[in-house]
Amino acid sequence: NTYDDGEYKKKIEGYGFKVLKSEFVNNSKENICNSRNVARDYFLKGDYDYFFNLESDVIPPKSIIEELMQWGKDVISGWYYIGQGSFIKRPCLFKGFVPVKMEGGETVFPLDPYETDWFADKRLQRIWLGSMGCCLMKMHILEKIYFKIFPGFESHDDTFFYQDCEIIGIEVY
Repeated sequence: NTYDDGEYKKKIEGYGFKVLKSEFVNNSKENICNSRNVARDYFLKGDYDYFFNLESDVIPPKSIIEELMQWGKDVISGWYYIGQGSFIKRPCLFKGFVPVKMEGGETVFPLDPYETDWFADKRLQRIWLGSMGCCLMKMHILEKIYFKIFPGFESHDDTFFYQDCEIIGIEVY
């Protein structure tokens, strides 16, 4: 969800896709979270089995949905790199977390990324935190979890989504 004069929406619709749009707010994390919840609500009202989230700056192989579905997991993320410019690029998959108390008693988990060499040897690996940038999940997951952020905390809604999966005992891959 970005602010624009409607041209981007028209462009996407011109490719034959239905476009859902959330209300624009001047905070990118909140916009992303709100947009995902609009898509989540639409998904839950429909006759769907899987929710596939792909962010516009992630370009997967054409067969990504089939590749993710073949494992039959409740939540599975595609492996891609984050980082740009002088930042070291690393897989957007994380092997652990450390509980941190926040105002209101919420707990969040700082990230410890997998090293590329370790992860590259595996086709399927349990993770604790991933990204929604390329993620496939079954309907029953989104019936239990909604997307959320906590103002003042650096993490996006995907961090809290994976935290919620851990809390309710859903393994992610």
